[in-house]
Amino acid sequence: MMLTLVSGSGKDTNSPQFFCSTGNCTWPPVATLGFCSRCRDMTRLIDLDCTVSSSPTTPGGPNFTRTDCSAKLPNGTAGLAITGNAASFENLMNITLVGKNDELRYHAIRLLPKPLLTGGFRPPLSRSDFSATECSLSPCVLSVKPSVVNGSYSETLLDTFTERAPAGSSWLFHRLRPPWGLDRGVNPAANLSFGLSDTVVVDWQRRGYLAEGGPIVGFAETSDGHSAIQFCLRVSPEGGACTDGGLVSYIFNANYTASECGSVNNDTFSCAMGGIARAITKTMRNSGVVTGGTGIGGAFIAEGYAASVATFVRIQWYWLMLPAAVWILGVTTWSTVVIQTGRLSLPAWRDDPLPLLFLYDGDEPQDDHHDAPLYRSVPPSDGGQRAYEGEVVLESDGYSSWAYEKVADEIRVQLQNGVGTHQSAIRLVQIPEQEKASSNNQPKRRRGRNRRH
Repeated sequence: MMLTLVSGSGKDTNSPQFFCSTGNCTWPPVATLGFCSRCRDMTRLIDLDCTVSSSPTTPGGPNFTRTDCSAKLPNGTAGLAITGNAASFENLMNITLVGKNDELRYHAIRLLPKPLLTGGFRPPLSRSDFSATECSLSPCVLSVKPSVVNGSYSETLLDTFTERAPAGSSWLFHRLRPPWGLDRGVNPAANLSFGLSDTVVVDWQRRGYLAEGGPIVGFAETSDGHSAIQFCLRVSPEGGACTDGGLVSYIFNANYTASECGSVNNDTFSCAMGGIARAITKTMRNSGVVTGGTGIGGAFIAEGYAASVATFVRIQWYWLMLPAAVWILGVTTWSTVVIQTGRLSLPAWRDDPLPLLFLYDGDEPQDDHHDAPLYRSVPPSDGGQRAYEGEVVLESDGYSSWAYEKVADEIRVQLQNGVGTHQSAIRLVQIPEQEKASSNNQPKRRRGRNRRH
């Protein structure tokens, strides 16, 4: 409880014990016994009695308006006997137990905000400086759906069931039977009931949790000339020795903000009681495992499912349509080119001897990489192209293959195997002029494919 009040809204400290081997687990809806709190605002019921007096702060100085007040709830269930803007000792908070048969019911009245610990004078008090709250604690049944993600526990509250004990009986021995089904974690065929065991009741009575001076009741007051605050475990600040006040100091200094924790008024007492209820619930849910470990059986432990990482492959066939279409188009294009080349008897590039015309030069040796070409091309001023090797061999009027073919018609060359040191080379040899002239007298052979008539 103390840790819950110190942590306040900043951190959840009431997660139950869980066992998840993989760090990612889920459970079906679970019904469990817990404690719930209900609170209502009673500030409008405060009976405020103030006495106003005026006196100079120093001899001959300005007057100071002094307010001495007492604030009480109806029937005197809780009150602040002495408080004011000039009191050296004043009551700041009072918590009392007003009902313990049908449920634990508390009244709390408080001076707001927390006073500055100084002996100086403060502005006069009014009703807006006080707050009163009624809160109850009672057993309830909670339906939750737990889960663990990456080792972090969380749960979703599905439903809550509460009911008052019948007239003439105590809530300590009342059994709760929520009208739920499996969707809320209750098997109707099991005839389940939820309540405190006799052992717990006896233990709470022995520890004084149900007595008038339980750990929640008490009051806070200033001491030592308004320089400190002491917390006393006593029903009323009407007199008697101050006993160290159990949870009162933690409730008074609880780390809550009224606007953030959903308080019913400007006080944080309702938020503190909600934290106490959650702490009791956690203790009850963990009691079985703390006492008997995980071997107490499935009847006392909620069993769930552990999720582990697995690798699987899922094929989405429609994503394969695009690469398949590209592949089919490529194969179709290649097949078309092959068929058309064969049908038209076109020479393949690797079987065409025309490139050999420009690779070799007479007796001049060539290295394996053919770094020095036989002919070098230079653009003449007339826009044509000429290839030189001592004298003009080729000359054309452009860069097209048609121009090279036109010039090639005017020369006669012959491919011969190499001789001497170039026996492995294929050489291009130009036919001498006399042979060329004699060949010109012979009928020219028609180019192209021979046709049979």
